Amino acid sequence: MSKEKFLAIFAVFILLFSPFASFPVSANIDPDEDNDADGYDANRDGVLSEEEKYTNLEEYYNNTNPNDKDTDDGLAWDGWEVYYGFNPRNATDDSLDNDGDSLINNLEFYWDTDPFDSDTDQDGMPDGWEDFYSDRTETGCGLDPTDSSDKFDDPDSDGSDNLREYTDGTDPCDADSDDDGDPDGEDPPPVDPGDPDGTNPDTGATDGNVTIYEIFEPVLGSLKRWTSLDALDYDDDNSNPYRMYNYNSTKYEIQPTNSEDYSNIFEGWIWMGITLSTTEYTMIPSVSPDADVIDYNPNASGVEVDFFKDDADNYYIKGNENTIIDLRYRMGTNGSYFNRPIAEDLTLDDIPQEIVRPLTAENEVKENVREFLQYRHDNGTIANEPLYWLWPENGTPETNLAKIIGNLTWYFSAFIEGDGDVPDAEPPWDIYQSICINGIGACRHRSFGFFVTALALGAPTRYVSNEAHAFVEVYVPEDNETVSSSYWKRINLGGTGGSNTLDRPDEEEDEGDTFDFDEMEPDDIEDMEGEPVTIVITSVSPDDRVDKGATIRIQGYVEDQNNTRLGDFPVGFGMWDEEHEEPIFELGDGLTNASGIFDVNVTEFLGAIPGPNEIYAASYEQGFLGVAGPETIDVYSDTSFTLDNPDSVGKGQDLVVSGTLLDLGGVPVEGATINIWLWEDGPILWENCEDG
Repeated sequence: MSKEKFLAIFAVFILLFSPFASFPVSANIDPDEDNDADGYDANRDGVLSEEEKYTNLEEYYNNTNPNDKDTDDGLAWDGWEVYYGFNPRNATDDSLDNDGDSLINNLEFYWDTDPFDSDTDQDGMPDGWEDFYSDRTETGCGLDPTDSSDKFDDPDSDGSDNLREYTDGTDPCDADSDDDGDPDGEDPPPVDPGDPDGTNPDTGATDGNVTIYEIFEPVLGSLKRWTSLDALDYDDDNSNPYRMYNYNSTKYEIQPTNSEDYSNIFEGWIWMGITLSTTEYTMIPSVSPDADVIDYNPNASGVEVDFFKDDADNYYIKGNENTIIDLRYRMGTNGSYFNRPIAEDLTLDDIPQEIVRPLTAENEVKENVREFLQYRHDNGTIANEPLYWLWPENGTPETNLAKIIGNLTWYFSAFIEGDGDVPDAEPPWDIYQSICINGIGACRHRSFGFFVTALALGAPTRYVSNEAHAFVEVYVPEDNETVSSSYWKRINLGGTGGSNTLDRPDEEEDEGDTFDFDEMEPDDIEDMEGEPVTIVITSVSPDDRVDKGATIRIQGYVEDQNNTRLGDFPVGFGMWDEEHEEPIFELGDGLTNASGIFDVNVTEFLGAIPGPNEIYAASYEQGFLGVAGPETIDVYSDTSFTLDNPDSVGKGQDLVVSGTLLDLGGVPVEGATINIWLWEDGPILWENCEDG
């Protein structure tokens, strides 16, 4: 008889006749079987293998009931408890929380999660938090601690996915967690009521591979680049003959710089959930064509990420694992992407040939563009002279780059706002001509029209888009040999996210409504006409009192109606006494930087009335109106006293003394107490004079 067979028979004998057996058993029990099927499917393949069974023999050794899955009635099966080292005869440990994830052990068993791992599915959300918002509870909306993909879900449709809801401390089943009227996805931090609408432009939109959670320092919103297309293929046999594409999609690797020296334009983090592949490239957003990746954090142990670019300055990643990660990467640029100047003498001859992209069916495209630029009304008058002179009849196309870009920017940014639908072609015009001639459309229509027209005129242009906005980039060279990603200039044509609106090139400048602190009061701005902007004063230093002759530092930012920061934007500053007894007067003015931030030092407040005063900021740009303030500050000053008194006075006569008390700015000081002292030629001091 084999040793194994002997042990099995002996075990059965013990089970049947041992006086220590606690539970009744059947005489035909098999020690290798699992009568109550309470083993643990450790590999989660749906099949209880021989190794995964909690056998009758093991039931005997652990003194558990082979006919009861849950001997201690703790709501966790015996085999599961033994697998994780718990006591299957003691219900106390079923209510413990060994991993501190707010999910007790019998609920870990319910979900088949790991009682020693607070985030079993590694999706960034603790098991207990997901259980609380699961369908198991009355408060839930479908979260599952065993499903890592649910971090991208947005069950309450508030623009904030589940992972961000957890990070922000909001309710994934409540679209407005703080009940302030703003959806959680548009209300950072969402648990603070009263935040203004639209302070967060990112809504968790996804293209299937990437989900934006948050962009910050500064907020990018519609500014970010995601897809850049630099070439045009034309085929009039297609229903949509204009196909924009990336001319050279070859990728090359770029290395993180680990640099800290980015001060002119941008330095900030981008954070997203993203699909990482070892073989496929996943496109990621950038902040400019020349942006460096400074460093990154994959938020996943053992995961490494490689960064790439292509010839159109699209950015990509690949990795050492096929997985989904929460990627944070920091980008920086010192380029002039948002405010690159265009010299008036630049021509198409200054553009390096390396940057020029071929135009498929070039003659047909140019003919369509020429017809649009030379379009006339039914009465024969030229529809738009700034466009007409880019390619006049019986003339040659314009070659001055500043005129091409300036005139096209003026026209396409002046489109009437469209609903986003692509219009039908209106014979005899094709789709491009119909969009351009009608002058109606959203951001992508404007950018498409600009893109086709500029390419046909010979100006290298890209069509750039993200999940919320489309705009264009134009190449502004230094010379006809040097090629650099830093020479691209962003042009926002509106439709959303603001615009680089220009005055009509052939019209005289109209002063329009302006805000002049020396002539108007801040309330008067309500009666002015123009596109409103938001001006925010974030800091006034010093913030309590200041002496005349010192410096006041005023900081803040300017945004348009789409919460896009406005760079190179003029802002004026004024001061008004708190009682509004005197007219407001101008402190000075300044410009915002490329990020829309102003930081101005003012000293011109010698004329302020001493005491509490109010500081205001207002737009000075024609057609754009906004005001911020008041910020209260106390103004103090040293004084000077001029005394007028008679040369002599007889004893017994009244001594009449007069004078003037002025501060450093020459402002009369009212209500001050003046002590007048009278000295005799000797050492006696007379103090019997009345104060005034």
